[in-house]
Amino acid sequence: MSVSDQLLDLLTIRQLLLERVIAGENVAFNKQLDSVAEAITKALKGKELTEYQGKRLDKAVAELSDMVKLNSPELSAIAASEASFMQSAFASVGIKAVLPPAAAVEAIAKSSLTQGATISSWFGQLNETTRFNISRAVKNGVMLGLTNSQIAKSILGNGDKGSEPIAKSRRDGVAIIRTATQTVANDVRVAGYEENADIIKAVQWVATLDSRTSDICMARSGKSWTLPDFVPIGHSIPWNGGPPAHWACRSTSLPVTRSMAEITGKAADKIAPRTRASMNGAVPREMTFDQFLKGKPTAFADEMLGVGRADLWRSGKITLAQLLDQRGNPLTLAQLEARYGTAAKATKAATVAVPKIAALPAGDIDATIAAVKSFTQSDAIASAEKLLSIQLDKLGIARRAAFDSPVKNDELFAKAFKAEDVYYASAKSLNTLRIAEKARLLELVSLPQNMRGNAADVITGTVNLNYRKSVNAAAIIVSKLVHKDIMPVGVGVKGIRGNRAYFMEDRTIHINKNTSISVIVHEIVHDIEYSQPDVSAKTKAFLLKRANGEQTQSLQKLMGNKSYDQLEMTYVDEWKKRGGSHYMGKLYLRASTEILTMGVERILKDAKEFADNDPEYFRFMLEILRRVN
Repeated sequence: MSVSDQLLDLLTIRQLLLERVIAGENVAFNKQLDSVAEAITKALKGKELTEYQGKRLDKAVAELSDMVKLNSPELSAIAASEASFMQSAFASVGIKAVLPPAAAVEAIAKSSLTQGATISSWFGQLNETTRFNISRAVKNGVMLGLTNSQIAKSILGNGDKGSEPIAKSRRDGVAIIRTATQTVANDVRVAGYEENADIIKAVQWVATLDSRTSDICMARSGKSWTLPDFVPIGHSIPWNGGPPAHWACRSTSLPVTRSMAEITGKAADKIAPRTRASMNGAVPREMTFDQFLKGKPTAFADEMLGVGRADLWRSGKITLAQLLDQRGNPLTLAQLEARYGTAAKATKAATVAVPKIAALPAGDIDATIAAVKSFTQSDAIASAEKLLSIQLDKLGIARRAAFDSPVKNDELFAKAFKAEDVYYASAKSLNTLRIAEKARLLELVSLPQNMRGNAADVITGTVNLNYRKSVNAAAIIVSKLVHKDIMPVGVGVKGIRGNRAYFMEDRTIHINKNTSISVIVHEIVHDIEYSQPDVSAKTKAFLLKRANGEQTQSLQKLMGNKSYDQLEMTYVDEWKKRGGSHYMGKLYLRASTEILTMGVERILKDAKEFADNDPEYFRFMLEILRRVN
């Protein structure tokens, strides 16, 4: 393999890692907007703005728009990291490259022009545009007589979809961050090429060749320009500053080294003997990311892009463009440096098989089911229940004696109050024992530690203090029950005024302070079917298998609950007969079912009852949650 091809390999790996760093920066940026959204929502819970006029209204509008103070990411560290990586990449192929001066690298981070302006200028404009759009939305809302709640919706939107000010700013900010990061990384690389012009004779454009590659980049991919003048070689397309060529561009640049015949004098000393034979002056071979990934061990794609997503790509269930979308696989700069900061570390990730946690065998499911079914209640609970029953009888006797006395008797009332205190203390102790018993049963169906994801990754954004504790508890349960390959990551949380919690396709759960932990778990688990197409296919197949050709029926009529819409339909099957609910058979036209969500709720409520009364459903849940082949 020529030196140019070896460098292509290394810098392609680096580009994949940069995608994850960009995803990490975007997560941080969206957290800023989450805070702005929360502040605006809180501010609009006061007096209706339609009651304000003149200066008072102007002041309220100004206060809302002034909540927008978005900070741009710090690119100096990324620039320094890129320069260091470049040097180690050259060293790994036997070339002693010279780093650009530190001052030059810092200047690139501060002053590189992203589509004609610095990142600080773009963020300044983003702040001003967001403030202006918020002011306009508020004034339009007041003019139309909207309530504060309606005005809030017209400002916040739904995630990064729609034309609302915050939604639009999410999209614009993400595009700025991606393009600016790519600009700095590419400018640092080119500065490094120019610094080593005695070895590098040209620069080549390499596009991310997948279904989303733009015509601009497709036309330039594989073409070369001279250094340092950037004169086209064998074509007439101008360099025009190099990549990125447009907003959200993912193209990068690669060096074309001189041949040994072209290198004389001092420069020859910078080349290791083992490298000289491979320096033929040829441009790197052109390849697509698809070809690149298929040429690496399976463990490489698993390590770089996530095991679950890589498996889906290999089986043809998601496209390469979907695979390269790293929103669910972010990487901080610190993690980048620690894991892959040098070419040697990056090369190791590409060539050494990273141990993949195998799916649990079916025998593990059998053992878990047997353990759950043989689970017995502790003697302490039986004793506590018996004691509580005796104390309830005593409390009844004491109360009747006090209230049936023909004259008020303080002594009898004191005895009744004492009996009441004893009863409630025992009830509290029994409840503590039952919670511990549930936890013991839950451990039987929980995953081994090496198969669990990080509970802190489940939820993203700011969570209201009223339900933060419950959300954190739910995230811990999800991390215990759901294999890390399919565990929901980066789910948002929003508040509701009604009582019925729900999940939205923008990957947000909507709850309030009264939503129970088990229901929060239920809503988080909905994300699995939206994020994992193979799981969605399995749950839908299971639902249809259980329905066995029957016609759907109205949930509203079956459950006698008018909170259900008339169009909410379900397969009756034997869900309720086997200890569950009619809701388990609910039919959706999109990716979701209620199979996983209601199944997890049954596990949390009483896994033994679930395993005893609906063994088919219980086994299916374990197979999905444990990723059994």
